[in-house]
Amino acid sequence: MKSREKKALLGISAVHSRGSLGAALSAVGVIGGLVSGLLGAACSVDVAAAPTTAERGGNPSTNTPATASDDGGTSAPLKPSGCPTPEVVAPADVPAGFLAPQKVTLVRVVDGDTAHFMFPGVAAEVIVRFLYVNTEETHDTRATQFGVNTSSKVEEYLKGAQEIMVAPEEDKKKKGSAHLDTYGRTLALVFADGELFQERLVREGWTPYYTQFGCALDPIHRALVWSEAEAKANERGVWAPGHPVDYSAVLKEWMGSSTCRPNPYKQPYCAK
Repeated sequence: MKSREKKALLGISAVHSRGSLGAALSAVGVIGGLVSGLLGAACSVDVAAAPTTAERGGNPSTNTPATASDDGGTSAPLKPSGCPTPEVVAPADVPAGFLAPQKVTLVRVVDGDTAHFMFPGVAAEVIVRFLYVNTEETHDTRATQFGVNTSSKVEEYLKGAQEIMVAPEEDKKKKGSAHLDTYGRTLALVFADGELFQERLVREGWTPYYTQFGCALDPIHRALVWSEAEAKANERGVWAPGHPVDYSAVLKEWMGSSTCRPNPYKQPYCAK
């Protein structure tokens, strides 16, 4: 809120130095009033109102920061998930079925789960679809504000990374070639500064562990399940109370009849 400028027009009547005593006293009264007014104005400060919770990006109904409500992140106090602490998955941990990780250069981020990279020895940009995550949309009628926020955060993370490596999934029918989806995107694992980027997205609540086309192999599967358990226990991002998207329905669609991962709405992530 901008402060309103205050303007005052002050009229001062000159007092004749050789006037009557009454005139002199009148002059003293005028001057005293002016001094008092000026001191009052100097001491009066027009303070701008503090920004509302909504302007700070929080939840107006609870007056809590956005990171503890509907934005992803790990700033909320850690609550036990019932699972071990997620292990760090490094490029050396890539399981069978993937090509060797390659150091790449980020060109641009499309949304929360897709980006363009330059690969060594490849002239054209390669569009990479991050495996095992499925963030909310940023385009067309399916777009959500959370999807836009996720895309911005992914761009921030990847642009800030010192090193990015990508391990494409191998095409089962064309050994040695990358597996492409129906849109021509390379399906892959992404590593930022030596850690699986998908794990970070799941752990911070930007997306659940996406298994509509099958679960990952260990150690990736284990890390993603434990990461999702931590995010849900701490109500991060998509797991925040009141999040607009019903993820119980989303997971039901993603999982179908598959039992390769636990459904947190029906069973615990980790057996006690």
